[in-house]
Amino acid sequence: MALKKTIRTACLSLGVLGAAMMSGCILSNEDEAGTVKDHAGPNTPITVENAQTVFNMVFGTIKGAMEEPLSKPSAVASETRTINGSASGKIVVKTTPTANGYTEELEITDFSNDGELFIGGKLTNDMTTTEHGETGNITGDIAVAGFFKGKVGVDVMMDNFGDYFMVQGMVTIGGEEVSVFFHPTYTKVAR
Repeated sequence: MALKKTIRTACLSLGVLGAAMMSGCILSNEDEAGTVKDHAGPNTPITVENAQTVFNMVFGTIKGAMEEPLSKPSAVASETRTINGSASGKIVVKTTPTANGYTEELEITDFSNDGELFIGGKLTNDMTTTEHGETGNITGDIAVAGFFKGKVGVDVMMDNFGDYFMVQGMVTIGGEEVSVFFHPTYTKVAR
C-alpha cells in the first residue's frame, strides 16, 4: 500500500513538473537569461484591457535604459553590451550590422530601474537605416512581475527619425491580439 502511494505521488510530481516545463513559461525564480523572478507588488494580471498601459511601461523602461549609456551601433563590427538595471537585473544587447542597417538581440533578465516593474524576455529588433532615420520590426516575448504580472508576445514596428520616435503594432496576451501604440510623450501612466 505504501509503495503504491509513493509511486502515485512520484508520478503526480513528475506530471506537474513536466507540464510546467512544457508550458514554456518565462516567469522564473532563477537568474536565467531572459527571465523575470516573482516579485512583491500588486502583480495585476495583464489583460486585453490593460495591455496598452503595460506596453507603455515596458517599452518606456527599455527605451530609457538603452538611450542613456549607448552610442549608435557600429556599421562594421558586431558588439555586445550590458545595461544594468538601477534596482535589478540587466539587458544584454547584441548588435550585428546588416546590409541595410543592423539587428539588435535583447536578452532582458529580471530588469528594473524603479524596483516596481520587473521585465524579462527576449526581443529581436531588425532595423533599416535610411537617410532620414531608422525603421524596423521588434518581435519576441516579454514577461513582467511586480506592478503587473504575465506574458506578452510582441510584434511591432518602430520608427526613429530624430525628434520623432514611435512604436505601434500588436501584442498577444493569452492568445488574443491587441493593437498598441507607444510614443514617448504618451507614456505617463498612473500607478
